[in-house]
Amino acid sequence: MKFLKDHSIPGKMSISNPFVDLSRMLNPSQKRQLFLVFALLIFGIFLSAQQNIDSLKNALDESVLDTNRVKTLNRLSWNLRSIDPKIALAYALEAETLAEKIAFDKGKGDAYNNIGVIHYRRGEYVEATKAHLQALSIREKIGDKEGIALSEINLGNVFSDQNNNELALQHYLAAVKMLNEINNTKRLPIIYLNISAIFLAENKYDEALPYCEKARDGAIKNQDSVIIAEALNNMGVVFESKNNLDDAMSVYSQAFQISEKIGDKTEMVDNLINIGNIFRLKKSFDLAIEQHSKAEKIARENGYLEGLRVLYEGFSKDYQAMGKFEQALNYHIQFKQLSDSLFNDENTTRINALMEKWQTDRDEKELMAMQEELFQKKEADSNNEKRLWVFGCGGIIMLLFVGYVFYANARMKRANLLINAQAEEIARKKQA
Repeated sequence: MKFLKDHSIPGKMSISNPFVDLSRMLNPSQKRQLFLVFALLIFGIFLSAQQNIDSLKNALDESVLDTNRVKTLNRLSWNLRSIDPKIALAYALEAETLAEKIAFDKGKGDAYNNIGVIHYRRGEYVEATKAHLQALSIREKIGDKEGIALSEINLGNVFSDQNNNELALQHYLAAVKMLNEINNTKRLPIIYLNISAIFLAENKYDEALPYCEKARDGAIKNQDSVIIAEALNNMGVVFESKNNLDDAMSVYSQAFQISEKIGDKTEMVDNLINIGNIFRLKKSFDLAIEQHSKAEKIARENGYLEGLRVLYEGFSKDYQAMGKFEQALNYHIQFKQLSDSLFNDENTTRINALMEKWQTDRDEKELMAMQEELFQKKEADSNNEKRLWVFGCGGIIMLLFVGYVFYANARMKRANLLINAQAEEIARKKQA
């Protein structure tokens, strides 16, 4: 069972509230009406998403080599990350190059963020980690707190997929703290979704469901269809684990409808895998193979390695349930080989080395900053001492000068008195 956790700067689309429990309260006619409304809303989402991409392409054609072009490239990269990852990566790399050229740090951080997300979605975890650490370093440098939180989320996603749930939670909680500091609650559904995925990976389904629901409800409030689809997908995993297959199929199907209309091909693969699994559990093996084959085609077209890995396991279980053990074994071997490729000790070592180097670099920068601060403080103290010495010496000289003036003035007065007395004495003698 696959559950996606890949967000940093989610796009906003309008969608209504698709509660699975609602279906139990409606008669068949009301269900058809609800489905029609839901379909119309999804169609509106698709049109809105396509128009947004088209308008961004038009803006790019008219832009010059400035910060606005970097922003447009980054938006295009994000909007195309699931529709066409190769083009999305090209846009992100162009944004990074231009941002570096014009010294636009904010745009450069966002470009690295997109590069990391695209690598992550393709299962290229080392490259994803490197890009997200570059984004985090830039965002810390410029004080972009929202960006810092999003980078923490993305790093948490990488460690979650590497089954390092303790470290993943550390990054998620760091993101929660940062978002609360800036009073940005709109991003919290992303973290709730990712925490639910951790509990799902640990088979803690009762703990996972409340986080799925909080993610869904928050995404509905924010009108974020991407998060709604992924929250529904994760809720389906919970229902499937409890053998509530009809409820699981319902939410998986709703999630797929949203993903298909907004063109999120990665999420489409995840949904189709889970729908196929439900068909297998219902012993509809041909339908299971059909859904998994559709998912495989999309995953191969988009280089979605993690999706292929999970698919191979799904195919193996499909054919095993059908009694076709040779085919089941072949797919199991492919599953193991790809698992070893994605989650091997070498990748883990490289990711840990990147984290250690980044932490060391940050510690060195902090130490240099502290040393610079101490140097500046000592320099300021020294300058203050010099100023005090100058003022002190100047004060003493001034006092001596004033004393000399008073002394000279007094001598002049005494001399004048003496001269006047002598003059008067001479005048009296002449009169006599």
